[in-house]
Amino acid sequence: MQFNKKALERQMYNYVADEQTKRLVEYAKQEIVRIATTGEFSNRTYNLIDSYVWVVFCNGKKKGSGYYGKKSASVNSVLHEYSPDISVDVNGRALAQKFVNEYQPAETKGWEIVFAAVAPYGAYLEGGFTFHGKRYQFNVMSQRYDEIKRTLTPLCHVTFHVNQPKY
Repeated sequence: MQFNKKALERQMYNYVADEQTKRLVEYAKQEIVRIATTGEFSNRTYNLIDSYVWVVFCNGKKKGSGYYGKKSASVNSVLHEYSPDISVDVNGRALAQKFVNEYQPAETKGWEIVFAAVAPYGAYLEGGFTFHGKRYQFNVMSQRYDEIKRTLTPLCHVTFHVNQPKY
């Protein structure tokens, strides 16, 4: 029998990659709870908290995803912040599921973990707004950024973006 060094290297790499992916999936499950429970915004409709989602990719392939909690919003909420003339229906869990299905990873070698609050007013609250002359800004996800960065920087590149959709 001849020793196949390449096959052994591939097998060892795959084992280590699978184990690391499992650890990152567990980390993401725990971190989404911390993100959702340390936010400053009070959720009356549950649509923002329903929109908290995580996705783990390895080499560009989705390896796991999940949401915060098991309770879903009972009603859609409506976003009016961008204009009194525009109303946008918001269903947090549906938006989170759409995000998981449509997100394309930026990292094709190694791991990428994505945490998101995809209800559009999450970005609105995080980015800040002025109402009756007073400035408001809430920590929707940013409060965990420093800890996530400290924890994951040895493994991957970590960034934080607030993307406010345009309607």
